[in-house]
Amino acid sequence: MLRYIIPRKRGSFVIALLITFAFLFVVFYHRNDHGRRMNLKFRIPDIEKYAEELVRFPETWNGKLHQIPDYTKPREGPGENGVPVILAKEETELGNADMKKWFMNVHAADKISLDRNVPDPRIQECKDIKYDLERLPKVSVIIIFTDEAWTPLLRTVHSVINRSPPQLLQEIILLDDN
Repeated sequence: MLRYIIPRKRGSFVIALLITFAFLFVVFYHRNDHGRRMNLKFRIPDIEKYAEELVRFPETWNGKLHQIPDYTKPREGPGENGVPVILAKEETELGNADMKKWFMNVHAADKISLDRNVPDPRIQECKDIKYDLERLPKVSVIIIFTDEAWTPLLRTVHSVINRSPPQLLQEIILLDDN
C-alpha cells in the first residue's frame, strides 16, 4: 500500500513534498488574507455576535442590533457624501465585468459603507417642515428585488432604518421577485 503513496525515486518525493507545501500555503494564505482585504471600518455587522449576546445575557442586552450613525459628524470613506468611488487600474476590469452581469459596478458598491452619508437634496423649505410623529401611522416598507447584488440591497435596508423615525417604522419586508 505504501508503495503507491511514497514515490520510489528521491527526486519524485521531493517534488511531491514541494507541491504539497505549495498547496497548503495557498490554502492558508487565502483563508487568512480575506479579512485583511476588507476595510475594517466598513464591515458588515456580525449578527451572530448580537444573537449570542441576546441569548447569553438577555437581562443586560440593550436591544439594539444596529447603532444609527451620527450624520452630523464629517466622515471619510468611499462613497461618503455622494462622492464617486474611483477604482484602481486593476480593479476597473472587475468593475467592467460586474457591469455586464449586474448592470452596475458591484465591485465599487462593495467598497461603500452600509451606513454611508448622502447629501440631502431637498430645498430648505422642505427641510424646515416639522411633523407631529405621534399622529402619523406606523409604516411597513416593502423592498422588491430581483437578482440584486447583496451589498446595495443591504445598504437600502440600512438607509431605511437610519433615516426613518424609529417610532414610525413597523417593519421592513424584503420580497425576492425571482
